[in-house]
Amino acid sequence: MKVIVAKNAGFCKGVQQAIDLAKSIKGGCVTLGKLIHNENVIKELEKQNIKAINTLDEYTSGVLLIRSHGAGKDVYDELEKRGIKYFDATCPFVKKIHEIVHRNYNEGKKIIIIGDKNHPEVLGTNGWCDYSAIIVSNEEDLASLNPNESYCVVEQTTFDVKTYEKLLNLIKIKCNLVANNPTICYTTTRRQEEAEEISKTCDLVLVLGSKTSSNTTKLYKICKNNCPTYLIESLADLKSVEYKNLNFVGIVAGASTPQELIMEVKNTMSESQENKNVVVEDVKTEKQSFADLYESTKKKAEKAMSIKQGKEYKVEVISANADGISVSFGGKKDGFIPAAEAEAEGTEYDPNNYKQGDEITAKVIENPVPKSGIFYLSKKSLEQNAIDVEKYKAILEQPMFKAVIDAAVPKGLTAKVGPYKIFIPSSQIKKGFVADPDLQKYVGKELRLRAIKSKKEDDQESPVEISVKKTIYASQKVILEEEAAAADKALWEFFEEGKVVSGKVVRIRDFGAFVKVNGFECLAHKSNLSYKKDVNPADVVEEGKTYDFMVLSVDKEKRQVSLGYKQLQKSLYEEAFEKYPVGSTITGPIKSITNYGVYVLIEDGVDGLVPVSEISRKFVKTPADVCKIDDVVTAQVIKFDVAKNKITLSIKALLPEETAEEVSDEEYAAAKEKRSQRVSKKFDSQDAPKKKTSKKKEEAEEPQTWATDNGLGSLSIGEMMKSLTELDLND
Repeated sequence: MKVIVAKNAGFCKGVQQAIDLAKSIKGGCVTLGKLIHNENVIKELEKQNIKAINTLDEYTSGVLLIRSHGAGKDVYDELEKRGIKYFDATCPFVKKIHEIVHRNYNEGKKIIIIGDKNHPEVLGTNGWCDYSAIIVSNEEDLASLNPNESYCVVEQTTFDVKTYEKLLNLIKIKCNLVANNPTICYTTTRRQEEAEEISKTCDLVLVLGSKTSSNTTKLYKICKNNCPTYLIESLADLKSVEYKNLNFVGIVAGASTPQELIMEVKNTMSESQENKNVVVEDVKTEKQSFADLYESTKKKAEKAMSIKQGKEYKVEVISANADGISVSFGGKKDGFIPAAEAEAEGTEYDPNNYKQGDEITAKVIENPVPKSGIFYLSKKSLEQNAIDVEKYKAILEQPMFKAVIDAAVPKGLTAKVGPYKIFIPSSQIKKGFVADPDLQKYVGKELRLRAIKSKKEDDQESPVEISVKKTIYASQKVILEEEAAAADKALWEFFEEGKVVSGKVVRIRDFGAFVKVNGFECLAHKSNLSYKKDVNPADVVEEGKTYDFMVLSVDKEKRQVSLGYKQLQKSLYEEAFEKYPVGSTITGPIKSITNYGVYVLIEDGVDGLVPVSEISRKFVKTPADVCKIDDVVTAQVIKFDVAKNKITLSIKALLPEETAEEVSDEEYAAAKEKRSQRVSKKFDSQDAPKKKTSKKKEEAEEPQTWATDNGLGSLSIGEMMKSLTELDLND
């Protein structure tokens, strides 16, 4: 049976740094939160007087240590305020996330953290944006995102890589303005990739670590999808594992798993009586023939004759210790890989991982040391370069990446992103061509770029190839154009007729005011500023101040938006209704006269109608008979129709009632006699009515006269009624 141990197993650099720092503090220390997600390690630390508190409220005394997960800005502020001595063991990768979040939050962007909601690293990161971040752990958490917001996305360093990629793509689909900052630790990525590879190869996998460790449980889930998997927290858990009759057993470990547990498991499996044939690690099982051995040695010896600085070689391990790895090029030349040059960043060097006869690849970094003839090599630089190639390839494949310009060259700019060379043509720097003399001003500046194909490439539809072997063409122009299009789309979606918006008056002219709303300049015409006629815009709004306006019309083609201010104010007649309710009295000049009445000016822009019937208590045939323009009159409001802007007034209502004049009995009798004589005289002078000639009509005619005995003679019915009416009127 062969036991395959993952290369990236055990404490990560951040955890190891925190533990070393805690142990170095004399007399012990207090950690803000558990220093590591491993209960066995915590118990050992407690024996060294390294104890954990959950909050600063629990702090009493001693040196305080901020663990590798980091803490929120408010924690640092409180420590400074209270004068508590502390050491900061925050992982450098986590520290970088805090800087990204704090900077983008201060620039006005909303923060999205992809990670586990309750993970201490996520909680600490959220503290650098006043705990306002949107935490996204699954697809349901995307519901609260606003497509028009500008977001900055960061990730928990130990989050599941595949889940992160899926969620990030969904965020980019839903939102227009997303700036992603890949912050998953590359050692986390490599651990998960190794777990995937080992679990697909092996018959059984042991995942070493604690159930409370986020990255350990993720490794467990990855392996469990591919083969039988056991989570081993201590040697006691190993007893329940049945690994007889297996060909391959894999061992992977989380970032919080101590090296001691890994070594104990390996040794236990090797020393087990039931597994005497266990071979730990990936060693050669097939014996080489003498001819093969001779040929390989010959090739190594020939290669060793032309060793050059900067080149990489396959070398064979002679021995390994705490100082480094002794290797052979084959032949008489040897090399040495210092411990500091043995592993890529984030992976701890362990001499036990290197056995005599192992073949590894390393790069010569220093010519032979005088007299010894030993070449110094670096395995770290090659592995780091390989990691960087993949790491930065992923960055360059994003819809946007950032790069600082190194130099201005003919027809463009150059930059580097990790091991990749970038070229930005002059036509792709901004919307418009940049001439060669103007390129220099971009040197040292950071541009937002996207990898594109050069014009010379035939297939423009296929994906861009990202390779360290060629220069990558990039464009900032495409990003600026997309952002402009997205902003333009959002702008015209923002402006809706009837919508109330807030805008700042930037300029005032005779015909109106220019108002900036959401970054766009609109016009509020003076006719829409006030209900008063010929108003001066400067009398209504003040330059530099912000007011609420109503969107009256939107013309996307002409890129014009018309605003109204008066529409949000009370009309002149609404104000007048409050000032002059029905029954109140007004005084004003007559401004116009019509056949049906006169219009009285109540105040600027507001007038009322006095109907002809309301001008006087006496009969008025036409208003012009008794009224003149500019006559000042006093009237009472008798009706108010706000909806139609109509006010009805009455002058008559304020005039006193007319009283009948008293007449004596003698005067009344004389007047009556005078009237009787006048009527009698009129009737005596009437001619007799002519008879009709038509016989038929004569038969049908009714008697038309009455004979009276009052001395009035014979009267026609018409004359009689007329006389009676006149009498009634004059009595």
